[in-house]
Amino acid sequence: MDIFRIAMLCVGEISLHTALLAVEPFRAANRLGPGKPFEIDFVGLTGGVLHSMIGLPLATRAVAEIGSNANLALILACYDTEPSEKPRLFSWLRALRKRGAQIAGIDYAPLLLAEAGLLTNRRATAHWSALAAFSERHADIRVEDALYVIDGDIATCAGQIATLDFSLALLKPHVSAEMFQAVQDDLVYRARDRGDQPQRPSRIETQRRGDPALTKAIALMEAHIEDPLPVTQIARQVGLSERELQRQFRGHIGQGPTLYYRDIRLNRAFNLLQYSALSVREVGLATGFADHSTFYRAFRSRFHQSPQNLRAGFRAASATPHGRQIGFTT
Repeated sequence: MDIFRIAMLCVGEISLHTALLAVEPFRAANRLGPGKPFEIDFVGLTGGVLHSMIGLPLATRAVAEIGSNANLALILACYDTEPSEKPRLFSWLRALRKRGAQIAGIDYAPLLLAEAGLLTNRRATAHWSALAAFSERHADIRVEDALYVIDGDIATCAGQIATLDFSLALLKPHVSAEMFQAVQDDLVYRARDRGDQPQRPSRIETQRRGDPALTKAIALMEAHIEDPLPVTQIARQVGLSERELQRQFRGHIGQGPTLYYRDIRLNRAFNLLQYSALSVREVGLATGFADHSTFYRAFRSRFHQSPQNLRAGFRAASATPHGRQIGFTT
């Protein structure tokens, strides 16, 4: 086959294992097959040495040196992207699109692809911690909770370990079935069949499963966060009495449906405070709290701090157990 050129662009401080997982299936195919059909370049916006999260350096070539001469561009971003770097990045991405390259955003890079206008009217995903705000900010993008999404010549991935599934899916159209199996065998890995699996198990999946109606009830709650449904209506829609729905929730989850529903909404609020530009009052409205004082009290009771303090603390830290600073609120 002709040489297939891959540009692995790393933006800012990056996760080294994610970058390596992104290219490993292509490297394995080069080693296992005849010739070396995949040419892989690690690229930085200005070139030189980038630093990974674990401190190991990564030598890169500059995008100006690579130009738009790539068949596949893998874009990895994990933290803030300097505003001054975005024009260079967006110009390069648009040049690649004009040349017909496939572009893939990994981890938080899908947010950059959206900002560059490359995801309009497409399906996309990103790291789970940014999904709610991603959807709020870009109503013209069908944001999905998935390991990865390949929508034609634009693809997106949640990053981290899911990157290997993603990279294998990108490799598959370019090699024979025999070679694809050989690559999986070489990596001692059995790929998942689909990328549309949720990034994290839902709470009900971590508990002992109850009646299927319980799962339907939770799905209704998750679909109605801005406009919460009365518990009586949820029970009616899933074919249970309100008393039986209460019994199912307490027996399998350990709390009643009203508190569980409130926690779903407050968890969404937590996420929006981190990654959206919505005001605190707007976050309350977006999560079904018409009264600001009610939202404030509920949030403080759940997270032991005010919404304002949560947002300020997150913006002051590069990483927390719930997510990473990515400059999404500017």
